[in-house]
Amino acid sequence: LTLAVKLQGLAIKQIDGDVLITADDIYVNANLILSLWQQKAYIDEFDVVRPYINAKINKEGQLNLLKLIPADDHKEPSNIAWQLAILGVHEAKLHFADDSLKQPFNAQVKDINFQLFDLRSLSKSEGRYQFTAQTAHHEKLSWQGTIGINPVRSQGRFSIEALQLSTPMRYIADILPLTLKQGTVDVAANYQLQITSDQPQFSLSEGKISVFDLIAQMKNNQSIEYLLPKAELKQLSMAWPKAQASFEHLLLEQPQIKNVKNNYTIAILQAIHLNQAKWQQNNNNLTLNEFNAQNFYLNTPDEPLLELPQLNISQFFMDDTQLNTGRIVLTGGQTAVKLLKNGQNNWQQEVKKIATQLVPVTNSKAVAAKAPIKYHLGELLIKDFVVNAQDMQQTPIFKQQIKVNSLQIYPELDLQKPHQLALDLALKTGGKLQLTGQLQETP
Repeated sequence: LTLAVKLQGLAIKQIDGDVLITADDIYVNANLILSLWQQKAYIDEFDVVRPYINAKINKEGQLNLLKLIPADDHKEPSNIAWQLAILGVHEAKLHFADDSLKQPFNAQVKDINFQLFDLRSLSKSEGRYQFTAQTAHHEKLSWQGTIGINPVRSQGRFSIEALQLSTPMRYIADILPLTLKQGTVDVAANYQLQITSDQPQFSLSEGKISVFDLIAQMKNNQSIEYLLPKAELKQLSMAWPKAQASFEHLLLEQPQIKNVKNNYTIAILQAIHLNQAKWQQNNNNLTLNEFNAQNFYLNTPDEPLLELPQLNISQFFMDDTQLNTGRIVLTGGQTAVKLLKNGQNNWQQEVKKIATQLVPVTNSKAVAAKAPIKYHLGELLIKDFVVNAQDMQQTPIFKQQIKVNSLQIYPELDLQKPHQLALDLALKTGGKLQLTGQLQETP
């Protein structure tokens, strides 16, 4: 014996006539005999066709859909067991608007399809689900896995394809120093969620994030643009409330900063690779196995300031109390160092100009001073680096090219002892300087 119910043209509205939820058709099929035999509510099928949800946060920060939740009557929850064989949602649409923001936000998601199989109220039982959706900008969302009720838990995999970054960024635009002009992102990861004793535990694994064609602009200086043609993060893992995260590899391909007003590139790199990073909330512990930057250029409007073909940093570590740079290797490259007529050197002058352009203006309040972080220099090796020096206070201008054949600083096994230092310089006009000694970090 089956009980079949069909509703057509469902509409739930607010008093002012504003639509909250509508649905073209709702089908419910319940097996009464099986319900009586197993002494539980058994629903064969629950189908919702073309539902529409209008979610809106008003200027006071109140969500309209909360009006659908009845007040707590403080009654004990029902202990009736139940089983839902199939739940289907087809061609759903969601409209979301938030008028509480300085710049009101709205977005639409369409073609939402959701299927859930064999969901039960019994402990340790799990149902399977599939979810797909598409936004008005052809962004695709998919989600599949299992879900259980007693205790509440779920695990599976989700993915987002071709998400326009401008959409979520518009929602938090008020707190960002940047305006995102374009860019898309793909996201995929496995997840696991469990809630026991009102304490949620959430984790991500095998995550991958890819960003394409990102262009951002400073709010306080629209002549500055940040460009990132491609970024890729692999094997991302996260956990909460343990509050820890790690990834296997991060690639930033051709990141650059441009001054579009004066038509020059402030900084550009061919690529940045970060390998095996891990962060833990306890003491803000951060470790990075390897950082590699290729072909870095820093420019002024008139001339190049710094060129680094290869920079490698390994075994980097920091927390709330200390910073250890690990091993730094710089191979090749050159810089221009000038003593200007005003007594300053060009680095002081140019870095100050660049910082003024790039650092956003903030009205943040002063925070309590923290204990200073102790800095530890690990091993440093600089090879074949050229310094083009000029003294502009002299007439004629004094010029000299200095080549650092090798500069090496390395610690002793006994960390209480000074570092060992070895320097080998050569002047273009002739002459060499070789130096060995010790470097004491403090004082």
